[in-house]
Amino acid sequence: MARPMNLALALTASLIAASLVGCAGATPAAEVPTNAPAAPVQNAAKPAANAPDAKAADAKPKAADTVKPVVVSFEKKVPLVGSARSSFEGGTKAFSEGRLTDAKAAFDKASREAPNSSVPLVGMGAVLERLGDSPGAIDVYKRATALEPDDADAARAWVLVLCSNARTAEAVEFAKARAEKFVKSAPAATLHSEAASMSGDSATAQAEAQRALSLDSSYVPAMLAVARDHYRAGRVSMTAYALNALLDGIDEATPPRAKDNPEALLLRALIDRRTPGRRAQALEAFAKVFAARPDLTEAALALGIMKLEAGNAEEAIVSLETAARFAPKNAFVATALGDAYRLAGRYPEAKVALEKALTLDGTLSAPHYNLALLFLYAGDKAGLGPEERYTASQREMEAYLGIRGPKAPPGVDDDADSLLATAKQKLAEVGSK
Repeated sequence: MARPMNLALALTASLIAASLVGCAGATPAAEVPTNAPAAPVQNAAKPAANAPDAKAADAKPKAADTVKPVVVSFEKKVPLVGSARSSFEGGTKAFSEGRLTDAKAAFDKASREAPNSSVPLVGMGAVLERLGDSPGAIDVYKRATALEPDDADAARAWVLVLCSNARTAEAVEFAKARAEKFVKSAPAATLHSEAASMSGDSATAQAEAQRALSLDSSYVPAMLAVARDHYRAGRVSMTAYALNALLDGIDEATPPRAKDNPEALLLRALIDRRTPGRRAQALEAFAKVFAARPDLTEAALALGIMKLEAGNAEEAIVSLETAARFAPKNAFVATALGDAYRLAGRYPEAKVALEKALTLDGTLSAPHYNLALLFLYAGDKAGLGPEERYTASQREMEAYLGIRGPKAPPGVDDDADSLLATAKQKLAEVGSK
């Protein structure tokens, strides 16, 4: 049988973009007391904490001349109470398990029970992002920020979804105004940093991240903003240094600030994935992120792809099915899952997943290629007769070649011409009987 197409090459760019911009979706924001700093939204399903992480706070450098006094953020939001809180918590639980329909219903209920709270709206926006409704998510987040202008979680969610939908100018304008309003807020400065970075303004991004750290020297999201901006700007060595400070520490005076932070581990894994000789480390890191945060689609997808490349289709299916629950509208996830099903001999499921991928994004070539392989080699397990199978294989391979062009991309040995010739030959043999 022909070897599977190297999907990693086709997916690398999307993986990096999603992990850096936050395309995987926002997080339902947990309510916090009105007198406490607002916790930052993470780019996935884990609810935001009610207070800064204690371990991170304890991990501040011991050198007195490097520690800045922590200034309490002025950003805040009204906490949910009663039935609205219960509904929101039910939605957060459903969201963390990938039950998006249930989460949507629970957040909608909470928003009706607390019409003046932004918190359920942030949860609803997170679900809409996962379901592929970016315009709906943008509208909901905008409503949330208008309802409670002091809610840092709503502001972050809105800025990230704007950036992921190529509306960076609007995002930067909003984030900058917010940073100027909340001048003593580390979250506000960090949000401005992230928006500036995603617009290509690395100088502002670095300056604002450093300003956030001057307000709170233990603020991990600001440290992540520094690392992400270095990575976007192609400064891989500086990215690695920033990640080392977060995950490993520099010396005894500067221990790791967040040694198990999933987002930092994900970024390091993406770097390792492209570094010769670091495949094992990348695989280990993706697996660690997946175990801690199965909702981080980028890690689940990358882990599945690497398992496929190693010939472990059954193991790949585990992480890819999880990715499909959390990102049901992601065509790359559907493509990888379909190929995993095909290689595991689960042909009907493979056909459904690959056809879904094409429905989600008809410009992709990989689903056509994998469908062609399925029809060519699955035999009667594909649910079609010989003539139908070989006709379908020829059709899909021609569609693949039409998208791919006359030559395969560098590094991809797809055997497409040979496979097309085989499909035609098999079809001719069936017709001559």
